[in-house]
Amino acid sequence: MENNDLKMNKLDELMPIRVHIGIGCQGTVMSKTCASIMGVLITSHDKITGYSMRQGGDIVSARTFCVQDAIEKKATHIFFVDSDMNFPPDTLERLLAHDKEIVTVEYSRRQLPPSGVTHPLTERSETELYEAVRIGAGCLLIKLSVFDKIDEMAKKTGKRTPYFNFGRDSKGAVVMGEDTFFCMTARDAGVSTWVDPTVVVKHIGEFLF
Repeated sequence: MENNDLKMNKLDELMPIRVHIGIGCQGTVMSKTCASIMGVLITSHDKITGYSMRQGGDIVSARTFCVQDAIEKKATHIFFVDSDMNFPPDTLERLLAHDKEIVTVEYSRRQLPPSGVTHPLTERSETELYEAVRIGAGCLLIKLSVFDKIDEMAKKTGKRTPYFNFGRDSKGAVVMGEDTFFCMTARDAGVSTWVDPTVVVKHIGEFLF
């Protein structure tokens, strides 16, 4: 098993990075988000090979569609961008530099007072990567090999696990977002989720004055 892992790691090093951008939105992508995506396209043009957008209210289906499209187009990574995020032009380059299977950023929920979407596994760092148990997928980079590992886990357990889903209580109320569901599913498959707290990302919302 260790020899196979070594071979896969060497193969990953030789394979050129091919990033597929996945955008899920209910109807409108915010202007600041469009500007952020353009900044990333200019900065990382040599690594981005395509994108998918799925409009509608079902974010689970939207994310799953984007993953399937990225796999079909033979990408190495998928970079999820929600329609209401504002991030620096070098965001993708900084996340890729960590060479993690799953790496994301911090940002706040659209509420006052501000409340972060990430929850550290042990403790949060302000300057270094830290591992998380709960995340937001608004600006999330995933190696597509992660989905192979989730599929392999399903074969071993005999239980098919969706990549994304909502966690609900006994009355059907949503108690877990599809992003945290993915994070926990990946962790069950042996993949950690990391957070870079140094990338300044903002969640675009409305405020009445």
